[in-house]
Amino acid sequence: MDEDTDEVQTGAHNLQQIQRQIHELVDVLDSNVQLLMNRHGNVEELEKLAEQLKEKAGEFQVITRRMKYKQVVRNNRWALSIGLVVLVVVLILAGVIISVVYNDRN
Repeated sequence: MDEDTDEVQTGAHNLQQIQRQIHELVDVLDSNVQLLMNRHGNVEELEKLAEQLKEKAGEFQVITRRMKYKQVVRNNRWALSIGLVVLVVVLILAGVIISVVYNDRN
């Protein structure tokens, strides 16, 4: 009978050990499911942030295009102004030279 009692005790011990392992496994699985749910929430948040960043980048591109255009216009305005001043000076000099040459002939 001692052998039967030993087998029963060993079987009960093995059963308890298996139950502990099952509980540990269930705890690990619960933990993994929680982590997965947290990651899913984090991924959704990252997707929202990425979309917002993409929108802001588009707005930034529009603003930079406008600023570039304004700067080109400003730079060309100065070039046009300088060109007009040079043209007026050349026309005045040409007028003076022509009048001097015309007066010398008469």
